[in-house]
Amino acid sequence: MEKSFENKEKLDKIVIEIGANSENSYIKQYKKDLPLNTKYSTIHINYGILTTESKKLIPREDESVDEIILSNVLADIADTRFISPSEENKFAEEILRYHEGTLKDGKEKWNYIQSEIAYRQKLLTITDAIRILKPNGFLIIYENYRQFHPDAVRKILKWLKNNPELEFIEDVDEEARIQPIFDKEKEEIIDRSKKLNRNSQESELYFPRKFNNVYKIRKK
Repeated sequence: MEKSFENKEKLDKIVIEIGANSENSYIKQYKKDLPLNTKYSTIHINYGILTTESKKLIPREDESVDEIILSNVLADIADTRFISPSEENKFAEEILRYHEGTLKDGKEKWNYIQSEIAYRQKLLTITDAIRILKPNGFLIIYENYRQFHPDAVRKILKWLKNNPELEFIEDVDEEARIQPIFDKEKEEIIDRSKKLNRNSQESELYFPRKFNNVYKIRKK
């Protein structure tokens, strides 16, 4: 007799968040509810390399995750804590070779090098996230904090948009849902600033969210 699978229990949805901790996870920041059948976990990545060659940073099997969250990971500062000075110097020499005479001074060179480090580190994260996504799985990117390396963020978004294996959309519905959260946060900062006798222009400087962008990338 042929077995019936109509009552088979629905498989759990696996969601991971990269770069989160208990204080700033996207669930807390954006008051997001997850379905009851969701297995949610967070993963931290320590960077110690600069190469864009294939390397598994995320301890997961290929095509094993339904959804991945990156909340303000792209906007974060370059992480050089785990890079040796000799490796960083070698990297700097290589990339500056192509910009002879175009960078004005030491500060401009340093900013460019840090931006390139950030770009390569985040590209490694993105490509490995795509590796572990199931077909039709989603990479959700929240970008709303001030960006330390805007050129790196732009390059990553361009790479994602131009990748034929991905479908890139801006999630305007989610942006609309979280905007009131930002508005309330801003009001609270302004109220605190008034108590410290700051004017409205000064208060703006203390508001960390400069954007409200949510990108939803589907793996084809």
